[in-house]
Amino acid sequence: MRKLIGEIFGRHGSEDAQREYLLSKGMKVGKNTNIYSWSGIDAGKPWLIEIGDDVTISSNVTILTHDASPCKVGCGTKLGRVRIGNNVFIGTRSIVLCNVSIGDNVIVGAGSIVTRDLPSDGVYAGSPVRRICSFDEYRKKYEKLREERPAFDKIKPWNEWGNATDEEIKKAYRKLSRKYHPDANINNPNKEEAEAKFKEVQQAYQKIMDERARGYSGGGTYGNGSPFGNTYGDPFGGM
Repeated sequence: MRKLIGEIFGRHGSEDAQREYLLSKGMKVGKNTNIYSWSGIDAGKPWLIEIGDDVTISSNVTILTHDASPCKVGCGTKLGRVRIGNNVFIGTRSIVLCNVSIGDNVIVGAGSIVTRDLPSDGVYAGSPVRRICSFDEYRKKYEKLREERPAFDKIKPWNEWGNATDEEIKKAYRKLSRKYHPDANINNPNKEEAEAKFKEVQQAYQKIMDERARGYSGGGTYGNGSPFGNTYGDPFGGM
């Protein structure tokens, strides 16, 4: 597959090469936007794609600017623009079809098929996609989860990690490790829960540092977005 992509682009098929090609052909990408896999973006007419600021597009997301199926009935290829607004998250393995506009402050769940415009301030998922809740309702849900799960609460909110130093991350990690370490919870009646949280902290820390070591990219990043990606197995899109 990589070799084939390289032949299509006339390059080596790397994520960087694909990014350079798409941008050189007129695809517009805003500031602080992460695209974790450029290979799923329609290379035929990338100038029809416009992506705003503070957008995260997870791995294995497909964005199409054409639909060739009408050719089978003698009607030619359907073309259409794709516009993605600001502060948008699109979960892994989602498909965005041509002639679609996604508003601001939108979350698209993993595996969704976006066949129509998605108004601003909403959470959508499904095949075809449907509205699940408002953006504000989703935010409040995770504000509550941050109070309950160490991976969310004591370590900074995930949209702040881009500016955190390695020392700040390590300090938060050590504090949580001490709190939930099995040796510190021998007489704790909820020691099994503490042990589970201890393991979760280790996994979260490892994920954060791995992402940092890769430059937050997971293979193809544009801008300076969150290193978390979607670390915590959120149903609306795992990396």
